[in-house]
Amino acid sequence: MGSPLIALTSEYPPTYFRFNELYPKLRGALEQRVSGSPLRERVKIYGGDVNEVVHIVCDEIQAVDKEAAANKQWSTLNIAFLDPNWLELHWTTVARLASMKRMDLIINFSTQGVVRSIGAKKFDTVDLFFGTDKWREVDDPNNEPVARRRALIDFYRKRLIEFNYHIDIDPNLGGDDIAVSNSKKSQVYSLIFASKHELGDKFWKQAVKKAKPPKLPGFDF
Repeated sequence: MGSPLIALTSEYPPTYFRFNELYPKLRGALEQRVSGSPLRERVKIYGGDVNEVVHIVCDEIQAVDKEAAANKQWSTLNIAFLDPNWLELHWTTVARLASMKRMDLIINFSTQGVVRSIGAKKFDTVDLFFGTDKWREVDDPNNEPVARRRALIDFYRKRLIEFNYHIDIDPNLGGDDIAVSNSKKSQVYSLIFASKHELGDKFWKQAVKKAKPPKLPGFDF
């Protein structure tokens, strides 16, 4: 709920906004809040499964890009913030977005969701999230928790290389993700970023240095 409002109040807002909220009650609250924004005419709000809505949004982007190409103009510059509650975000959805010509990605990687799903033997769910069963080759339950999560995040990020994203992973530190832990120091999720342009990585690294994770009840940052 908070991220759409932050986007709408940014200093340099995008030309168009596309939001999706599956749950009717939350979607109603979002619609009400968006209605009070001076940028409301730029907004479309969907209420479906993100793995289905993604095709509507991408088709729209491709239509705009096609028209721009016909007029010898630049293609659209896009950024997608993918913020699932758990592991409902399928890899095919990420891949669909990644297939766009100029698409930066910010993804809420639920490390807690991945580890708990593996522990519950919900392997099909984890396979859909990673888009492959090869994650088993990098996951070692006997590893120290931080190292185990690091291996899974890095595996996910490396999967984006095939879409021409610049993925720079330090063998000791990993990537420039933002990790959020609870009061027990257990990592809940990480925000990971991917761009097809080096300038995007530069901006993200600057943002990471200034980032102040939200202070939520029960969380220790």
